[in-house]
Amino acid sequence: MDVERIIFLFECVLLEKKIHLISNHISVPGLITEALTSLIFPFEYTHVLVPVLPDSLRNYLEAPVPYLIGYSQKK
Repeated sequence: MDVERIIFLFECVLLEKKIHLISNHISVPGLITEALTSLIFPFEYTHVLVPVLPDSLRNYLEAPVPYLIGYSQKK
């Protein structure tokens, strides 16, 4: 990830947007969610935070609330 994307994601977290983190590797979304929540210290992310969403719960992406959800495209 380049600096511009990190700043954009940081801005989205502060503006309480819905954030989808998609990767081909299952560990990457979890690491990025933890990094983003650490960047906003001393504030806390109080919305839905799912580092790695299972495929069976993919319909949760339609939730009407702000969230930070990561999932892997690898089948």
